[in-house]
Amino acid sequence: MTALEVALTQVGVKEYPPNSNNVEYNTWYYGKEVSGSAYPWCAVFVAWCFDEANEWALISDVENKASCNSWMRWAKKAGKFGQHPIVGSVVLFDWDADGVADHMGFVYKLLDDGRIQTVEGNTSYGNDSNGGEVMIRTRAFKNCLGFIDVEQSAHEDPKVSVELPMLSLGDAGNAVMTLQCLLIHKFGRSCGYYGMDGEFGNATDLAVRLFQTSKGLEIDGVVGKETWTALLN
Repeated sequence: MTALEVALTQVGVKEYPPNSNNVEYNTWYYGKEVSGSAYPWCAVFVAWCFDEANEWALISDVENKASCNSWMRWAKKAGKFGQHPIVGSVVLFDWDADGVADHMGFVYKLLDDGRIQTVEGNTSYGNDSNGGEVMIRTRAFKNCLGFIDVEQSAHEDPKVSVELPMLSLGDAGNAVMTLQCLLIHKFGRSCGYYGMDGEFGNATDLAVRLFQTSKGLEIDGVVGKETWTALLN
């Protein structure tokens, strides 16, 4: 079993009593039952899953496994932190866009509309970060601070050179699909019902214009050098 597969077996587990943070994952981590606001457990849940999957060695260097921001500092130092989700990676959330990790879980599915499904501990529909239950949630990419590919080895990314064509309404092909992939999965923009279909239609045109607006670019719907650069930055 992987850590994600372990996490899926725990969906529905709740702390008891409610609003106490008294849950088996905290008991495992601290070696005794604990309760109270000092013991949120989304990060502890992730650590427990790696331990149950016999993958503790992959995360042993995380200094404080009960702290989302400790996980982030470790991942950045180890070269494992990035903006590209893959199934099984650890996702860190930042609800108020201040650069501080507020919550974490596992990436479960990548959806065609740019959102992701996750498995998270200590969440609920009423309290995202301290809800007291293991759940499958659907999250907007804009709320994701970053992703930890735990099994990735630290390395310097190789340099590549590619040529990308200028695109606009009516174009089609693989370059359009690449554009749609970036808009949907990197920036959380919808490209319409069919998602990455390789057709530069009205929905993709709108997504491009909204992206250009957000980046202070000329709003013309044309994906040229400046827009490609912003998308790939």
